[in-house]
Amino acid sequence: MRKTLFLLFALALAYPVAAHADTITFSVSVVASGFAGNTPFTNERVTFAETQPADVVNQVVMDSGGGTPYSFGVCFDSGSTVTIQSLGTAPGPILTCVFHNFSNGSYLIGDGNDELGIDVPLAFDTFQSSVGPLPGIAYSNFDTCSLPGDPNQYPCPPDFAGVTFTSYEPDTGIAALIVTSDTPEPSSFVLLATGLLGVGQLLRRRRSVNA
Repeated sequence: MRKTLFLLFALALAYPVAAHADTITFSVSVVASGFAGNTPFTNERVTFAETQPADVVNQVVMDSGGGTPYSFGVCFDSGSTVTIQSLGTAPGPILTCVFHNFSNGSYLIGDGNDELGIDVPLAFDTFQSSVGPLPGIAYSNFDTCSLPGDPNQYPCPPDFAGVTFTSYEPDTGIAALIVTSDTPEPSSFVLLATGLLGVGQLLRRRRSVNA
């Protein structure tokens, strides 16, 4: 029994290294009106998010930002979602790009053509810590459009993977960078080890009483 407890204790201490599986989620949201496909929505919070393994994000950020996470632009071809408060969550743009520049606090996420930006000071030092949600001022890229033969130009609403904005409220912008980990905190292992030692002590006492 003592050998078994010692083995369990050793495995508990070794587990954190083997179980590490962090992910990083970039997200921006704003209260907006528009259409999800042909379904209209009015004054709903719309959230765009991109989730990737932390090691993948770190690598592409370092590659694109010249070795620093402080200013970067990265694009991913999977892992994006769009959530409309009353309609639920659906896949986001096929190609999602995330941009951040610490000099002006601009934090963008979009499909590479139409971007939704939130101006917030996301002052994270490393992707191993999470920041957000933080309020900021939102803006979206409304291009100028015109119909063939129509000399009058009008605002062309942005289209994020089938979600079209017709209006939005800039002061409702929220941006976040969230790091999640499947690895239990060190305190969890301390509690586990303490429990194992307690079980061992209890078994030792029982054996002494039976003797």
